[in-house]
This record gives sequence, C-alpha cells and structure tokens, in this order.
Amino acid sequence: MRPSSERLKRGPRHQATRRNDVKKTLLYLHDGRSVYDEFFIGFLKEHYDVHFASFSRAGVRRVSERTGVSVHHLPEMPLELRVHDTVRGMALTGFRTAVLGATVRSIRPDVLLACWATTYGFYVSASGAGPYGLMVWGSDVLVQPRYIPVRAFASRALRKAERVFLDSDVQRRAAIGLGCEPGRIVKFPWADLGWLLKMKVEKDMVRSGLGIPHGCKLVVFDRRHDPIYDPTTLVRAAAIVVRAHPEAFFLIAGEGRLTGRLKDMASELGLGRNARFTGWVERPRLAEYVASSDIYVSTSLSDGTSASLLEAMALGVPPVVTAIPGNLEWVLDGVNGLVFERGDEKGLASAVTRLLRDEVLRASLGERARATVAERADWRRSSLLFLQGLRDVEAARER
Repeated sequence: MRPSSERLKRGPRHQATRRNDVKKTLLYLHDGRSVYDEFFIGFLKEHYDVHFASFSRAGVRRVSERTGVSVHHLPEMPLELRVHDTVRGMALTGFRTAVLGATVRSIRPDVLLACWATTYGFYVSASGAGPYGLMVWGSDVLVQPRYIPVRAFASRALRKAERVFLDSDVQRRAAIGLGCEPGRIVKFPWADLGWLLKMKVEKDMVRSGLGIPHGCKLVVFDRRHDPIYDPTTLVRAAAIVVRAHPEAFFLIAGEGRLTGRLKDMASELGLGRNARFTGWVERPRLAEYVASSDIYVSTSLSDGTSASLLEAMALGVPPVVTAIPGNLEWVLDGVNGLVFERGDEKGLASAVTRLLRDEVLRASLGERARATVAERADWRRSSLLFLQGLRDVEAARER
C-alpha cells in the first residue's frame, strides 16, 4: 500500500533538507482541485519542503504542474463504486486510512496538514499518524455533519487536531459544536488581496475580448455550478432582470455538475444574447473579468468567508449576496453591498435592478467594499497566524 510518487520522490535532497535543517518537511493532504490549494501550497513552499498527497489523480497532476512540489498519488482500492462521492469515501475509509498512515510513515513530515474534516482530516485522525493541523473548508463542518455517520467523522477529526484553521465565525461555531476545543482554532481570511487592490484593468478591452456588446452593464458570477452555490437562482433572476433591462449582460464563469442544466435554462428563458458561459478560467484572467464588471453576485446556500467575494470587494465591485452568516460577516446591506434571501430570485433580481439604475449607489458600495477588505483582510497578518499554528503542530509532533 505504498503510495506512488510523481515528479520528485523522497531522496537525497529531502534527506539533506532535514539533516541541515534548511527547511522542515510539510505534508499537505487534499484533493488538489481548488485554486486555493495552489495558493496555500505556493505560500507554504516559501517556508517548508512541501509534499502533496491525494487520492485524486487529477489533483496530483494539477498540483504537480502548477506548483512543482513533490507529489504522491495515493492508490485506491481496485473497486469501482458508482455512488455519491461522500458515500464512496465512507465505504473506502478503512483502506484510505491504512494507505494514508503508510504514506505519513514513509515521508516522516515535520508538519502534517490535512484538508477537509470528513475525509483527509478523519483519515489522518484514525491512522495514528500523530499530531496534525486541520484545514476546514466549509461544507465539511456546515453541511455534511447534518448526516449522522458523517458527523462522527468530522467530530473525530476536529477533536483530535492539534490546530484547526478556518476562515469565519460561522465555521468556528460549527467546529466548536462538533467538539473542537476553542483554544485550538486559528481563524483568518483565506485570501491574499494585495495584488487585486493594486490591479488596473482596461475594462473596454476585456469586455470586447469577451464579445460583450458596448454599453452593457455587466453582472458577474464565478462560483462552481454545484447545488450548494445555487446557480439556478442566478439564471432565473437574470431572466427577470433582462426583461426590464435589456442592457444587462450576465457573465457566468466556472463549471460544475449543473453547467448543462444552466445552459438549457438560459436558452429556455431567452437569455441567449444577454449571457455568456465562460467555462473554467485561470485565476488572473478571472480577476480581469470581475474587475471589468459592474456587479458581483453570489447565490450560495452555505459558505464561510468566501474568497471570491473578498476578491470582488477588493476590486471595488459592489456585491449582491445571500444573507447567510459567512457573507454577513463581510457585507452590510446598503453599506458595502446588498443582500437577499437564499433561493429568492425575485429578491436577487430586485437588488441587481436597483444597482443597474443607480450608478452613484454602485460606486459608493464598491468603494466601501474595497475599504472593508483593505482594512480587515491583510494576508501579512493572516500568514503570521497560519505559520504560528503550523509551528504549534510541529512542536506537538516533536514531543
């Protein structure tokens, strides 16, 4: 059950690094499919000799290509289970726990960092791999624990973790409710916004490149097309908006399980000339799209501190977001954005229409949104908290 390694394997360089104490070794465990895996690994490379391990072959390939760190594809049981990912993960728990334990013993990391409480966090907690840090990503404490068997997985991972890294008060409350000791929690916004606060974009050029007609008011959506982000509400609201404001144009970035359905809905609702689906977009290019828009929309049903929301705010784009706790930690209705109730396409359409009609309000909310994140989302401060938490994990592993 030894893991296969791609690109760099544990060899002389890894051993020399440990012997000369140039950099300590950190093992990062996740599926590797998020741009924020790249963000965190890129940051951690500056301080550690980073290894990445995952059961996702696509994630291993992506992280290898985009970060250049040592990667390890963890073998799966040769059994195909055509069920939901969560159910499949639970069915394979014993095997994955054994594989992960063997991987940790092989790499012997100074710091062990697992992502997602109900999967890698639980596997590590059950493997006897020693003290670890746990990164909570949102649904692993806010949604999945509603199901009793999964709740037990999340609870164990949180109770056993030396440090728990999360990004919002709503996640903090959920983690404590699942048994995490408050003193082990490290909370900070998961975003480096400095480059966005300085970003300058030729909006007309970006819009022209996207084929957006001149004079349109651009509304952007950049969450995954999955049920938890409720993109169907966006499309229904868009249809309401364009009937009253044919100059409105909806740019729908990203992809996911619902992409095909969303395109069909857009066609059925007559949005053909007022909407464009971009598919998956690289982060720098996506930032250009958001910076060139007039309004940012998020229809999430559940979330912590949304990094994409903070990025839009950093770019001075007024947000229209659901009134969920994670969003309300950052957006105050009528002050630095507008809010609407979950699943309420009419409420969303009304908020977007209000901003389309009021240029002064759009500018005011955008300026205040930018000021909010400039003041509260300082990555230099957040990164110090992150590194101190990792040092605490390292110290626990040395004991």
